[in-house]
Amino acid sequence: MWTNRIVRSSGFEFPYQLVVGLTTVLYCLFALILLYRLLNTYFSVETTLASIIGVAGATNLFFYGSLDAINSHAVSFFASVLFLTFLFQKSKNWFLIGCSLGLIALIRPQDIILGLLILSYLPKKKIHLLLLGALLAFLPQLIAWQLLNGKFWSSPYLGGKEGFNFYNLTSSVYYFPPERTFSLDANRSFRICWTLDETYPHSVKINGNNSHYPTVYNRKLE
Repeated sequence: MWTNRIVRSSGFEFPYQLVVGLTTVLYCLFALILLYRLLNTYFSVETTLASIIGVAGATNLFFYGSLDAINSHAVSFFASVLFLTFLFQKSKNWFLIGCSLGLIALIRPQDIILGLLILSYLPKKKIHLLLLGALLAFLPQLIAWQLLNGKFWSSPYLGGKEGFNFYNLTSSVYYFPPERTFSLDANRSFRICWTLDETYPHSVKINGNNSHYPTVYNRKLE
């Protein structure tokens, strides 16, 4: 919000991306610190450090927490670690656990499946605190849907506009200059092929300029 007060533009320009990227990196680093503290209560320092290094350097978190930081994946990682931190405390605050679970759903709704971990811990007398926290954390999304679409529940993933369908797969050809293409064909099974192809140009024009970045070609399977 404060970025928009300074830039006052559409929200897609470089200053917005810079702020979002830097914030994501900070969330990722803070999540790793939280995860280290959580693991260190159950395991030795050596085991904990090895685990943190593995998570930070040998998973997709390295990419989404540093190079492609404008996506939600690293922030989702932070919310998940925060949820686990509250959940495994000796003295559990079920309102905060609910808030962290609502935050997870706010960032990536499908990650709400982490809530299944609660089933073996949640006392019946604390259910209302959990639900209240989750609702308050998810409330900004409900308000946004109401303002944009005129109803409190308008998820594009559940409304048929977006989603994944095994019966309507696509095949993609990823072009990497100068002459190599990486193709992924999906038809009952996935086949990955590394081929040489001179039929594609070495560059594509974007806004009148030649670009040497990878280009994606999608086509629907017959």
